[in-house]
Amino acid sequence: MKRFLLRPRLWIAVLLAFVAGVAAYFWPATPRAEMACERNCWHLAFSPDNTKLAALDRDPGLHQMAKVQTWDAVTGDLLHRIDLGFRHYPSKIVFSPDSKTVGVLDVGAVTIWDADTGKKIANHAHHTWSADPDHFRSCEILFSPNGDWLLHDAIDGRVYDVKTGEVVHDYHKRWPDRSFGVHGGCGAALVQGEVKTFNVLTGDEIATFKNAKCSAKMSAMAFTFSPDGTRGFYFNGVDQWVCYDAIAERESGLPLDGSDMILTDGILMNRGYLFVAIARQHRSVWDMLRTEMTGGTFARVFDGTTGAEVGTPFRNGHLCCFTQDGKTLAVGDRRSQIAIWDWPPPTRWPVALVVAAIAFALSLGIATWMRRRAEPRKRPVDDAVCQPAPDGARLAVN
Repeated sequence: MKRFLLRPRLWIAVLLAFVAGVAAYFWPATPRAEMACERNCWHLAFSPDNTKLAALDRDPGLHQMAKVQTWDAVTGDLLHRIDLGFRHYPSKIVFSPDSKTVGVLDVGAVTIWDADTGKKIANHAHHTWSADPDHFRSCEILFSPNGDWLLHDAIDGRVYDVKTGEVVHDYHKRWPDRSFGVHGGCGAALVQGEVKTFNVLTGDEIATFKNAKCSAKMSAMAFTFSPDGTRGFYFNGVDQWVCYDAIAERESGLPLDGSDMILTDGILMNRGYLFVAIARQHRSVWDMLRTEMTGGTFARVFDGTTGAEVGTPFRNGHLCCFTQDGKTLAVGDRRSQIAIWDWPPPTRWPVALVVAAIAFALSLGIATWMRRRAEPRKRPVDDAVCQPAPDGARLAVN
């Protein structure tokens, strides 16, 4: 046993197995499906029944051609392409609760389309809605408990009925110092030095973020919250980005490099996860080369409760959306590529161990085979030569 452990070929096999296992563990994962937009992937949305994925496809700028493409969320097959024509500034898409229709939010207008046939159902535009393109980050489509389409404008502090244009709820005066970001039905405001979240449909307070520091007006702060208003993501004002669970009153620091730039339009808290898009900063020649090789942005996903990173970073990741059950993630880059991933990603330890075991067995087997091939063969000896001489016989030497 000791001689076996001292053999070089054993340790070479162990080293090769370790290298193969590490390579298998960190090898880039393959998504379930990959799709591509024709121009730029501007916004993503899954249907509530988890069967369809829609993307808003358009070029940057005002008055550009736009379209909506829908794919099968399992196979990635293209289902429909809805041409929107020239639009002022379309920014978001959303499926209805029954997954039968899809809505496009433009500046001052909401267009509703049939998700199965691609036909236009209705176009709603009202003079009370803002037509300012700068409002695109502050507007979202919501739904009432009975399924009515609603438009929420965080700058105005109002929620409108899409069909009639009437104000359903006005929270402008109650929460004056508020965030202008939208978070899926949750709003945030600064009240007596404390950051509070509230329901934009009812105005009811949800939670208080006691450790959140606000050095300016809420509209100027990069706060992000989960749709239920119980979790927040922000810079703690000292030296770290954190996730804060307001119900459990627990703060989790995130391993984010403070020198990298976080893209505020690439942050999403949903289904218990935090998706963060990051732009690399050029601090050296190596950073510039790495950007050219791997892309200028990447995205990381964290557990919204513990702050632990989930999976590996997504190259060029910029946009994302989760299915209602949280088991599927769609990631879009800053160009046109979209990938669908099973989520959370399965652990890679079993694959790494299997690959390491195979590499160990193969390398050890090949080394043993080569050693035996290199050993000199013994020549066969005639049996007659090996017979013992008779008693008393002498060998004659010529």
